Amino acid sequence: MTDRLRLNGAKRSALKKEHWKVVLQTPCEQKDNLVEAQTRFFSTQTDVHEICKKLVEERFPKADRDVMRKYNSDRSYHTTFTTMDACFVLKNVQSGDAGENRISFDLNDDVSCALNHDKMIASGLNPFVECQHHASGGVRNPQLNTESSANTNWLRDNFSQNHGYGREKDNPFSLEVVNTGGCHSRAYAIQDWQHEFVLNFEQAKVELIQCHRMYYDYCKTNQDTMCTVIDQAKYLDEIQEYWTDIDESILVNGDSISTNLAVVSEDRLAELKAMANNRKAKDETVVVAKLQNQA
Repeated sequence: MTDRLRLNGAKRSALKKEHWKVVLQTPCEQKDNLVEAQTRFFSTQTDVHEICKKLVEERFPKADRDVMRKYNSDRSYHTTFTTMDACFVLKNVQSGDAGENRISFDLNDDVSCALNHDKMIASGLNPFVECQHHASGGVRNPQLNTESSANTNWLRDNFSQNHGYGREKDNPFSLEVVNTGGCHSRAYAIQDWQHEFVLNFEQAKVELIQCHRMYYDYCKTNQDTMCTVIDQAKYLDEIQEYWTDIDESILVNGDSISTNLAVVSEDRLAELKAMANNRKAKDETVVVAKLQNQA
């Protein structure tokens, strides 16, 4: 019989870190919802951007901007006749009680991280920082501050829509306008049909953030459950009942598995097993697809 591997603090810590990676690779409804929310956001953003382009061209024709741009100064914002703007105030004049909407293609960290989740994971970053910040009630700890700074640096270099002073010129959704002052000084009149596109875009932004937070909650709940399992197990093989594909993540030869984890609900333990089944199903699907392509 293979000797059972007894766990110590270092091994438990390593197992927890490895399981977090596994959680992020596990297919789940919450991740699918995030991907769908990303798609909706990009689609509605394109729709609203097209509306803004037409409004700007009607207000500030390109021929006029071409002339005014010649006299721009590089010394300060106040000595330029044209400027790049990523913020647009739209007022529905067809329905008087509709108010106005401030549309920004300059995206905050919450939205930016949700849109770039997979790319940031691949770069060794934590795209859940804003989700964790929200879950903690706005409290940040030194680790979150460090991870947030790393995210900011990555977004600055890899995602030109992330907000930042003076970054409008690099934002692909910025539009050249006549420099009349702040974006509110250039409020644009829109109709009901255009207002519907604006509302869809704003709703897509809200849903994107919500889906990202729900995905974080799912990952954290299952990670917390596994951490409890790891903390209570004396031997590595005791964990394998709930992390059934552990041998694919860590080199292990387990034998009989038996433990009583009274502080963890049966539902949460069952979810851990379901996650492993989802990973196995995903791997089998990939194998079948490869075989079909070869045929």
